[in-house]
Amino acid sequence: MLSHLFLDYLTTRGIPPLFPLDYARWSAEVFFYTEGVMTVVSLTIIILFYKKPALRKKSVGLLLIFLIIFAAIGAIRIDGKDGDERSMRELILKGSDSDLTDPNPRELRIMTYPKHDLFQCFAVYQEGGRTNIQKYNILTGMGENNASYLDLNVTSLGKDLDKALQAADKLPQVEIFRWRSHAVAINASYGNDSWDLQYYDPVTRMELNSTHFSWRADSSRHGPMDVKVEDSGKDGQPPKSFLVDPLTRL
Repeated sequence: MLSHLFLDYLTTRGIPPLFPLDYARWSAEVFFYTEGVMTVVSLTIIILFYKKPALRKKSVGLLLIFLIIFAAIGAIRIDGKDGDERSMRELILKGSDSDLTDPNPRELRIMTYPKHDLFQCFAVYQEGGRTNIQKYNILTGMGENNASYLDLNVTSLGKDLDKALQAADKLPQVEIFRWRSHAVAINASYGNDSWDLQYYDPVTRMELNSTHFSWRADSSRHGPMDVKVEDSGKDGQPPKSFLVDPLTRL
């Protein structure tokens, strides 16, 4: 059981070891949550054991092969994360107005996440109300696509936005969405005495915009979540919030 928890800890989805006392999610962010190569290797070994029972006597050898492949993929992932962080740091410092020569002149909290593609990953840097993302190619050693998302994008003004956000954040589905997400951004619009709030993960959105159809279908449950918050109509009463789509996945 401990080995299973440790392997889950290494993936992008991580584990909540102190749940329900603490909802904090711990993750090393080394492997993608569905690591394609490891899935194929694992299924191959299982099929071999099923088709050729005699191979079970050589389980130690097959386990060694599995561990070697596991270590190799881990090394590729860690090297990519380091390269992505360095590239993102250089990009941030290049955009600074000050004359900075020190490669690490100030504390930059850059998070890196593996992508479904073994040789690509994302670097995420949040500052000034924006989430900035860079896609990094491990093979070329270069950052490719860059994108920036407003943490709160208000498309039409209205009253009591702060109260609406507080009401929406109390929904258990929104709490779980925040728990699962690498970062959270919100599109907010006001009309008919209610706020329409769309929660989404900028990292997942960028991933979906740059991947093939099959992975889009697999990632549908990590898509945006729409919440409507209505004014109670009574002074001193908190606004009411509910999911626009009651089938939104937990």
